[in-house]
Amino acid sequence: MQILVDLKTDQRLDASDTGERTLYVASKHLKRAIGEAIRAAGASDILPGGTLTVQYIGNDPASANPANPAKMYTAQYTAPTSAFGQQPADSAPAVAQPAQVAQPVQQPVAAPIPQAPVAVQPQAPVQQPFQQQPATHAGGLTDQQVSQLQQLRGAGIPPETIATAIGATAEQIAAFDNTPF
Repeated sequence: MQILVDLKTDQRLDASDTGERTLYVASKHLKRAIGEAIRAAGASDILPGGTLTVQYIGNDPASANPANPAKMYTAQYTAPTSAFGQQPADSAPAVAQPAQVAQPVQQPVAAPIPQAPVAVQPQAPVQQPFQQQPATHAGGLTDQQVSQLQQLRGAGIPPETIATAIGATAEQIAAFDNTPF
């Protein structure tokens, strides 16, 4: 199972690019590096407004497969000073501060992996205007809950644990499952 970290960077490929990126954390070395960075910062998780810096440092010399060696990483995390202090004073509350990027993240497929660290900020949750309600599915589940439900099921997590993890009841999940559309 991999962890998806939504990021907001100040990197743009074109005028319609929002700078939002997703870091797919799947390898044990990347998970370990990020976990150590979070613990070193005295935090319990990555929070919106914090700064995460991840750097590829080379291949694992003790890798079991020398043709495709495991990648080694180092990471640093700075927790936000306050959940309330992360909103810009002159803009809507839903906008997160842009991250400072040391080197572009997007590289052509054949390009070497960048050696310089790239600093990014986890993206703050977007608040919808009062009139607009988030999309809900059968059973009252949100898009995010449905996505999490599908990911956790794919990982073979027990149904009771899934309900607790996504903040739903077993009845809501059953109503979603029993709806044909």
